[in-house]
Amino acid sequence: MRRKPFIFIIIAQVLVLVGLALGHTAVGWFGKEIRLETKPVDPRDWLYGDYVALFYDIHEVPFDRWQGEGEPDGDPVYVVLEPQGEVHIVKEVVPQRPRTEPGEVFLKARARTEWLYDEEERETKSLTLTYGLERYYVPEGTGTAWEAPEKTPVVHLKVAPWGQGKIERLEPGP
Repeated sequence: MRRKPFIFIIIAQVLVLVGLALGHTAVGWFGKEIRLETKPVDPRDWLYGDYVALFYDIHEVPFDRWQGEGEPDGDPVYVVLEPQGEVHIVKEVVPQRPRTEPGEVFLKARARTEWLYDEEERETKSLTLTYGLERYYVPEGTGTAWEAPEKTPVVHLKVAPWGQGKIERLEPGP
């Protein structure tokens, strides 16, 4: 009698771990590959080794792309990306899972509203988006090669139909 709850708990824990692993792997199976332009930042972490911290062109967008009510401060949002040439750019940011047109994909993100100032001290409202794709680990000793300011790497990303993204590879840009 006492063994049944114990066995159930063990099976539940195993299923949760398998589900987490399959969820990440499923992005590679079902995801659509897109390309994003980025700017590399700092490539070293003492605990994890060399990595490239990525700041995407889709990281900061004008507030007028927001299609929801109020301001999304830390809220989960969906970012609809449309192809423009060889890369994807932000079409709109919405609070609910969107329907997309052919060629478009959407990524889940966290949004924060910020005020920015230009050279003439004019205020503009923008959205800062965090995708959970801001780090890419590279082989030991190769991180500094991505640090050069003239390099603008292109990220090859797989995007699953449910909005989860996974970096496939990084390549030097033009």
